[in-house]
Amino acid sequence: MTNGQCAGSKIITRTWTLVDACGNAAAPQTQTITVTDNIAPTFTAPANTEIFTTADCTFDASVALTGDVTNEADNCSSDLQATFTDSVANGQCAGSKIITRTWTLVDACGNAAGSSNSNDHGNR
Repeated sequence: MTNGQCAGSKIITRTWTLVDACGNAAAPQTQTITVTDNIAPTFTAPANTEIFTTADCTFDASVALTGDVTNEADNCSSDLQATFTDSVANGQCAGSKIITRTWTLVDACGNAAGSSNSNDHGNR
């Protein structure tokens, strides 16, 4: 048995032999068993929230203000870090925006989980 390319994966090489009662042996046969993690990690995205502009109409949509994911877990990988991308659209009034933050969490074997939430950036 050897480790595979990612956490939780293994490569098992099994050699089969067959000998009859008279000691005659068949040629050995080899079987390769590949064990792969195919379970996506899980996490909880922060709740939708509303943030406000400053006096000069700028805003802070940092994770420190809007929230970070919690409960990151995986069956094989550890030390997972969720990442995000933001999509920004104009809101209902001048200066307001709707930020849709899409979170992604990928384990060492490439299994991914994702979730979106919106941050309403108001002009209040």
